Amino acid sequence: MEIVSRSARKTLNKLIKCSDENNIVDFRIHENLIEQNKLAISELESAGLVSTYRFSKVVIETNGLTFPARYKTKIYEYHLTGFWLPLVVSIISSLLINWILN
Repeated sequence: MEIVSRSARKTLNKLIKCSDENNIVDFRIHENLIEQNKLAISELESAGLVSTYRFSKVVIETNGLTFPARYKTKIYEYHLTGFWLPLVVSIISSLLINWILN
């Protein structure tokens, strides 16, 4: 999974919302969005999520279209395996040890 900054993720979501049926964002129509987020778009391009053509248009690649869903799934997995699962195991083992000792 690609690692991109928060601003790049937000920019990608905005680009997906503004794209047409061919996953293209035209610079002439969305000039402010592209101008204000050039650094984030460059980051997305280096991650292979979008392609730019002389900043006249931004094409969202297939990886870019599926990135938000994959990111949410990965964050859910991290929270589950990194926080909730150890917490539940800790509570259950503490209760079990307390029950055995008393």
